Formats: sequence, C-alpha cells, structure tokens
Amino acid sequence: MIQLIITLSLLLIFIPISIFLFYVPGFAIVSRTKQELGRVESLVLSFGLGFILFTLLTIMLGFLNLRFLSIFILILINLCVFYRYKLHCLDSLNIFRDKRLSALIVLGILVQGLINFPSGYLFKDGLYFWSAQGHDGVRHIAFMEQIKKEFPPKTPLFSQEPLINYHYFVDIVMGETLRLFPFFSSWDIYFRFFPVLFSFLITTSTFAFVKVWKNKQIAYWAIFFTTFTGSFGWIVKLLRGNGPFGGETVFWASQINTVIGNPATAISIILVLTFLLGLKFYLENNNWKWFLICLILGSIISGFKVFGGMVLLSGLVAGSVIDLIFRRKIRLALISGTLGISNFIAFKSMTSGAVNLMLFEPWWLIRTLIVSGDRLNWIDLELRRQYYLSLHSVRGYLRVAEYETIAFLLFLIGNIGVRFVGFYELAKDIIYQVKTKFSDRLTIIIFFAMLLAFLMPLLFVQKGLAYNNIQFLEYFILFLGFFAAASTCTLLKKISSPVIKYLVITTIIILAVPTVVGNLLEFYGPGSAPNAKISRQELQALYYLRDNTERESIVLNAPFEPYRSGKENRPIPIYTWYSTSYIAAISLRTTYLSDEEQAITTGYPADERLNNMRNFFSQKDFAWNQNFLKRNKINYIYLPKKEIQTLDTSLLLDENGNQIRKFYENTEVVIYEVK
Repeated sequence: MIQLIITLSLLLIFIPISIFLFYVPGFAIVSRTKQELGRVESLVLSFGLGFILFTLLTIMLGFLNLRFLSIFILILINLCVFYRYKLHCLDSLNIFRDKRLSALIVLGILVQGLINFPSGYLFKDGLYFWSAQGHDGVRHIAFMEQIKKEFPPKTPLFSQEPLINYHYFVDIVMGETLRLFPFFSSWDIYFRFFPVLFSFLITTSTFAFVKVWKNKQIAYWAIFFTTFTGSFGWIVKLLRGNGPFGGETVFWASQINTVIGNPATAISIILVLTFLLGLKFYLENNNWKWFLICLILGSIISGFKVFGGMVLLSGLVAGSVIDLIFRRKIRLALISGTLGISNFIAFKSMTSGAVNLMLFEPWWLIRTLIVSGDRLNWIDLELRRQYYLSLHSVRGYLRVAEYETIAFLLFLIGNIGVRFVGFYELAKDIIYQVKTKFSDRLTIIIFFAMLLAFLMPLLFVQKGLAYNNIQFLEYFILFLGFFAAASTCTLLKKISSPVIKYLVITTIIILAVPTVVGNLLEFYGPGSAPNAKISRQELQALYYLRDNTERESIVLNAPFEPYRSGKENRPIPIYTWYSTSYIAAISLRTTYLSDEEQAITTGYPADERLNNMRNFFSQKDFAWNQNFLKRNKINYIYLPKKEIQTLDTSLLLDENGNQIRKFYENTEVVIYEVK
C-alpha cells in the first residue's frame, strides 16, 4: 500500500513536469499564431510541438556534448512564457468543463492503461510482466537507460555497437526525462506515467482533430471507435466455445485500445493527428506560421515510428500531386517535399548501410490467418484453394478467386470489427471528392494514407519478425474509426424513434467492446497470471552488478534456448520465458548479446555471437574460452542457477580453466568476474 501511495504521489509530480517539459515550450509556438483556438486544439498542438522540440533539443545538445544545458534552456523558455502570458498560458489545460469529454478521457486512461500499469511493478515475489511487456517493455527500458547515459547511444543488447535500425526517438523522450528527473524510476516512467500522458493525448488529439475536420458529435464517437472498439476476434472465440470476450489479435492486428503497450506507435498517432490538425488550420488560413508548425510537427515522425512517417507522407505526396493537377498550387508539395527530406534524414540517422527490413511476400498474413492454429485454423479452405489451383482450368481459377475473396474479407472485416460501418461514409466522401474535383484536400490525404497503411501488410513482411508489418494496419484502423463515427452519426440522425436509436447504439457497443473487455479478463480474470517474473533474488544480484562494477562493463549471459520455457506455472522466470534484455535494463550494463530476436530483426549479425556463446558454455576448449572473453572485452558472466542446470555444463563454471573468479552468489544467481 505504501508503495502504491508513493507511485501515485510521483504521478502527481510527473503531471506538472510534463507540462514544464512539453506543453509550455509547445505553447510558446502555438501562441504566436494569434488564432482563436479551442482549449483542446491548443492543448494537443502544444504537447505535439513540445515532444518534437524536446527531442530535437536532446539530439542537438547530445551531439554537441552539452546536454547539461537542456534543463536551463527549458527553465528559460518556461520563464519567458509565464512572464508574457502569466497563468493564462495554462488555460488550455482546463478542458474538463466538457463532462462528456472528461468521462471519456478518464475511462480511456483506465481501459488503455490497465493492461500496462501492473507490469514492472514490484510485487511480493518480484517484478511481474503481463503480455509481451517482459520483452518489449524491458527492451525500451534498456534503451532509455542507455540514452540517459549517452547520446548518440550504443545498443545495450549487442556490445560495442551503435543503436541502429530502430526508431528510438520515443526512448529519447522518456530517457531524457529520466535523466533530468532521476528520482523517477524507469519502470514507473515507462509502464505508468507516460502511458497516462499518451492515453490522455490520444483521446484529446482524436477529439480535437475530428471536431475541426467534421464536428463535435462525430468527435465523441471517434473517441469510442478509437479507444473502446476492438476486432471481431471475439466471434471466433465464441464459436469455439471460449466465451464472448477476448481474441483481439485473432485476425492479426492489435487494436488502438492496446496501443499504449507500444509507446512508439502511441506517440506517432498523437503526432500524426496533431499534424493533421495543424494542416487543417494551414489549409484554411494559408498562414506562414501554420506552415512552420506543420513542418515542425511532421519533421521527424519517422524517428518515432517509421510506419507512421510512411503512412503520413504517402497521404501528403498523393494530396500534393492532386493539388498540383487540379489547382496548380504548390503549398502541399512544399510541405510534403520538406517533410520527405527531414524524415529521410531522421530515418537514415538511425540506420546503417543499405539495410532492407522489408520482404515482398504478398498475402502472407492472410495465408497464415487461414491456416495457423492460433488464428482461424481453417485448413479445409486452404486445401480447397490448393486443389482448384492445381487444376489449371478456368473453373478452378474462379473457385480460387472465390476462396481468396473469402480469406481477404475475413482479414479485413475481422480486423476492423464494427468499424466496417465507416465504409459508407468513406465511399460517400470519395464520390463527393471526385465530383468536386477533390475539394477537401484533408480527406484525400487521409484516404491515401489509409491506402498505404492497408496495402503494406498485404504485400510485405518484415525481415526477422514477419508479422511485425501488421502494425501498419493500426493506422488504417484509426482513420477508418473516424469514418465509422461519421457513419454512425449520419445513421442516428435518420432515425426518428428514440427506441430504435438506442437499440442501434446498444448494438454497436455490443459488437465493439467484447475484445476490449476480453483484454482485461485475459490479464486479470480467473485463471490468469503474469507471463514472466524477475524474482527478488535476481533483482538483488542485478543491483549488486549495477552498484559494484564499472559503467562500461560488458556482461555475458547464457544463450536463450526455447526448449527451457513452459516447464513451470506462470509467472515463470524471465530467462526461461523469452530472450529479453532484462539484464541490461536492470544492471545498466551492456550485454555481449541478449534479446536475440531484436538483434536479428534490426540487422545485427547475431548468429556468429550465438555460436560463440554456445561454444563458451560447452566448456570444452578453455584456451578458446579465454581468448573469446579477452577478444570481446567481456568483464562479467551472469548466470541464474536454474538456467545453467539446463546447459550442457556443470552447475558452476570452471574458474581456473576460464580464468574467471566468483564475483557474487546468492540462492538463485552466480556472477563471475573475468580476471
């Protein structure tokens, strides 16, 4: 209870700090437009600009080795803003007069945050991790801690190499916050405090953009389709006799209500919506100040999430081409060209060489959706498709087309859920745009952004982790939800009977929320448990390694072997659950190789290091072992005792043969120091 009170108290401290770091610097620019803005619009624009400015400031000072100046620069900006505007600069924060919006914000934070908040929290038996957070969340914390230490960062997962081929700008935001205010823990920053902020801003940016683009009533429904609507995966679970709740990713795509678990996607959604809001004002006013705001907001989105940058730029490029053809105006072309260059620079700054992380594999996700045992497992449909394909006849090809259409519609409708009603408004808007020669440029930009977001996972997979490309679809789902909100409002306006109107609303809610409710039940319902844990004994060993070794030390751990997992009741020790970066995240020391999946996905040559690790732990050639440790500058060897019991070696490594000595030992862990 005391720990919970402390966490809540720190959250109350974090809120004004986030205003200091992000909102006030962003407001300094928004206020220069002299435009009368609503409170919510001013709020989200200020935070969006603040995130970009904070990131750019950290990068610039990091390269100049002047990061100590950042706190003074931020204090100076805040003093100037408060001197000029007094407390009026905080007026935009007072958005809670709108009771309906306030209720949606609070409920949204709870719905999105509850699947995130408990992970990384110190329970009686140690740190617990639900869902994939023992892998994804721990990796982000390792990156945050590394960015806190140095910039540009080296990867803490692959010793003596820079952090490359990964969009880590969100880790800059969180890591630099941690550096400036070290009384926060990285676990609270990642799992609790920034999720509250991101959830708040996803809801408010959705409301602000749709309100300006469409109207206020549609904006309320847009929040519903963004935060409280899931897929039709619950229908599959129901048909299999597993109840009406859950099944979010049965059709592959994660939904927006769980996006807080992926902070890179969460902040990119905020920035994309904030950019579109700024673009709306620019297109209406043709003011150079709004032009500048658009350039700032869109300048480095690819650094936060490459997928988000690609989706936004595809819409902008298409919109600018249409604008040039039908209006002979270059405003959108200037924005898309400038942002294309700035995002390319941001992307190249994080990549190395001619790395290609995309593989052309059309229909891979749809094919696996049909045949995979943890998806639809409809093997009969695939066998029929293959049979008729083998006939090489017109009739056969027609039947193949029929089965492919069924598979495609299952993929599409299954993932978007009740948002399928949005196709009505989308089709109506497209027809109107064609008739009026594309008069609403914002709708055209969104349409082409949606098109790319949908086509990418249909045509490509990601190298190393094939299904990761499905994250493109989250942006398609987001925008389609806005059209679903408009369709819903159109439908409700046409219904005069209050009874039928409430029946329609109830039906939409019943179809929308089962997977959202199911997420909470899968996490915390009867028979549920966390996936992984780090015991207090392990924490003690990792803290000892952190507090009694040099910051530049390199740690060797045993290679992850999948066959060790699943032998215990959940939560299982994290080292038997998955290959993760927990040693680097907690000890703050670089590992020779950990989180092999991430290393492979981001293009590091992990296979050679894995072979070296296996050779070392085989304990067959001590001369080779000594040379290996020396050549790779390895200082410590970290081994949970249960882990090495499953290796082809004795419980304790040969100290004389390996030229190592015992550095630390408790009931669960032994750490060796290389002589």
